[in-house]
Amino acid sequence: MIRLKNYSRLVLLRNKGAAGWAHAHLDQFQAAAERAQLSVSTLWSHMIRPDAKVRILPDALYVDLNATTLPFAVNRLSMMLDHPCFHLRTLQDKDPQRHMLTWVDEGHLDDYRTLGFPFPAQFLAHAGPQPEKNPRSMADRDIDILFSGTLSSELVIEELKQDNPGISDEILGAVFAAAQMIEREQCTPLSAIAAALPGGLDQLRNVSQELCFSIVGTAIVIASTNRRLRILTALSSLRLHICSNVLPAELANASNVTFHGYVNDWPKLNKLISRAKIVLNMNAKFPRGSHERIWAAMAQGACVLTDQSSYVARDFQDRHAILFLPPGDPTQEVVEEITNLVEAHGSLEAIASSAGDIYQRHHTWSRRIEEIL
Repeated sequence: MIRLKNYSRLVLLRNKGAAGWAHAHLDQFQAAAERAQLSVSTLWSHMIRPDAKVRILPDALYVDLNATTLPFAVNRLSMMLDHPCFHLRTLQDKDPQRHMLTWVDEGHLDDYRTLGFPFPAQFLAHAGPQPEKNPRSMADRDIDILFSGTLSSELVIEELKQDNPGISDEILGAVFAAAQMIEREQCTPLSAIAAALPGGLDQLRNVSQELCFSIVGTAIVIASTNRRLRILTALSSLRLHICSNVLPAELANASNVTFHGYVNDWPKLNKLISRAKIVLNMNAKFPRGSHERIWAAMAQGACVLTDQSSYVARDFQDRHAILFLPPGDPTQEVVEEITNLVEAHGSLEAIASSAGDIYQRHHTWSRRIEEIL
């Protein structure tokens, strides 16, 4: 297990062109580390070149997101923020003796170990910033529901066949079957694919590593994309604000939907969160972990409506400190409950207040740093 205090300092590996959420993630990590009296400095990616004269600190721990490639060997901690199938390239040609990985979902850690990579690894959930001292009241929030994330129109098997003519119908069918299992049964993506294939894991091991990772990744994308579209469509009668790369055709004519496009600027997105009564988090690939959307919403005093997570459920009781979406298609009963709730400001305040207290005690970056100090 990684212990930060065993190193003389932490060196954050950062990229000026990274997404806004990535900068926010490392900003919050750094602030928490400094509150814990750890020495922290930054090494920017444009300075990391084979010919650059970079001073290597042998007793330091170099910390990054998603295993940045380095031209020199150092002690490493990489916080991996997505499923292992999306990190094949970054997990190759690294030094397993000096490189620790953390995964934000316990299921990701299970799949990582099943895939047989040699790096030491542990579970370390997402965390968030210090809570806003004076969040807006629910009555002062003009956004009923806010969603931020990748969207597309519904993904169907016929389209997948056209885009992947070299993949057999058997595997494509297994991909869609696995996507349903990922969404409905909260199983790990790798176990879902193994269950959907007639030959199980052995059949998966008989294909190339690149194809294996592509198969698993495609099932995850289908599960997340199609679920997001169904939930957002069901809730589109509310004042729904969407921050995404694209507004799917299924939502384009909804009169109550406000589309902001892709919001890369974290302060701008955080301001939208502060205006939202409910922040919607839909990520079928984190059934045993968390996502920064959950913690960012709680830090701003918003109520969180999210896919179920066994990790989050340990601390947050459904309908008391959080709202868990049931698996599968949204029922009329669920839609009516949420529709009524957005006008029940007292109920929303109670849920958000309960969540905020638990969040501050257990899920800020200050608390997460303590776990690995």
